[in-house]
Amino acid sequence: MTLDQNGFASIERGKPYTLGRLTFYGHHHYSDALIRSHFLIDEGELLDLFRLRQSVVRLNQAALFDPVDERQVHIATNEKTGVADVTIYLTERKRHSWSFSGPVPVAASISGRIIGTYGLSFHLLAFSTILKLTTNKRLLPVFSAERAFTPGEGWKSGLSFAPQLGWRGTIFGYASTQFQQRALPKLAGTRAPDLTISSGDQTLLCRYPKPRFNTVRIGATLVLRFATSL
Repeated sequence: MTLDQNGFASIERGKPYTLGRLTFYGHHHYSDALIRSHFLIDEGELLDLFRLRQSVVRLNQAALFDPVDERQVHIATNEKTGVADVTIYLTERKRHSWSFSGPVPVAASISGRIIGTYGLSFHLLAFSTILKLTTNKRLLPVFSAERAFTPGEGWKSGLSFAPQLGWRGTIFGYASTQFQQRALPKLAGTRAPDLTISSGDQTLLCRYPKPRFNTVRIGATLVLRFATSL
């Protein structure tokens, strides 16, 4: 921002850059194509920092890696060529996990990823809506084969097949997953990471502001999580 001779403020836009190389490091069990499917920009296009931030948000939502922030995203610009290279360092999450929730509904689960986003899970369900809609039991052990939801794969992900729940349980689970995973980011608002941009010997940290009505958004998110878990 600069001031003209009359004392009025004006914003001077920076030099536009073209995205050169988009490089990922640390993805040992996931393909480069899977990671790129979450990105809204591609090599050779105009580097849009907003779309880059949204791409990182989508990648974080996939929960394949530890959360990515400004420490893992490095942008190197070249003023002579007008090209900017983006490098993202990733750390894969553990491929096995367990969880417990309650008091109503009660759910305990153990899951593990086999290949990519495909995995196997064991769930112990009690007093849940899905049991009321699909079976007459209050307590049911469930074995399932699933494909975790990722924003990059969209409707092709979030699938879970459990023979014990039948086709109704499969449809209900898929619809519930799709609704929750698409609604939660909108309720939370844009929470994009900061970006570190390097140009020669200079480094600039671009911070992203918090979304408006942040407290209200947090409350609505908690309500939705509780409602979809019943």
